[in-house]
Amino acid sequence: MRHLLIASLALSFACGDDDSTDTDPVDMGPIGSDAGDLDMGPGGDDMFTPEEDMGPTVECLDTVDDDTLEMAQDLGDYDSDVGFPADTVMGDIDPIVDLDWYQFHVADVLLGDVEPRYSLSARPAGVIWELCMYYDCDEGDTTFDCPVGSSAHMAGDIPGCCAVSSEGTPSITLAPACSGTTSEDGTAYARVSRQGGAVTCEGYTLSYGDE
Repeated sequence: MRHLLIASLALSFACGDDDSTDTDPVDMGPIGSDAGDLDMGPGGDDMFTPEEDMGPTVECLDTVDDDTLEMAQDLGDYDSDVGFPADTVMGDIDPIVDLDWYQFHVADVLLGDVEPRYSLSARPAGVIWELCMYYDCDEGDTTFDCPVGSSAHMAGDIPGCCAVSSEGTPSITLAPACSGTTSEDGTAYARVSRQGGAVTCEGYTLSYGDE
């Protein structure tokens, strides 16, 4: 009888007839492809996106169509005795390959030699600028010498001079001669461009007139 009772208890235990709660162990092994279903807290999977541009963005608004000599901003008409500066204009370069063109006409009068001048100032630091100046006589061919610190350059068939600077106030003055005439009436052009340096929306001030 004793042996029978022991056998009965062993059989009951082996078949799981007790009312205890299921305590099968949880699989704590490596997380597989379902890891994305887990709540990772604030941010989750969107905490970093490699394709996203994390650097600063600089967007400047250039609303003036003055990218070519033919589209140069007209600054007016001045006599050769007007003095310098006759006036100033403000501009900015955006994007970095942008060109800003300007022009004013000079009338050769008795009391003043024709010596048009452009000067670049109020520029942001760390930017390399180029100032070019050209002169086109109303009549005859135009000739002049480029001032020290500048080099000869042509805009189509119009002669000029260019100066590059990262500091100071680049300035170009020309003393043109017009062949076959006694008057040096003509148009003085300027081209402003950026050659390198920090990206910025800060612009510049261009002074102009005739010395």
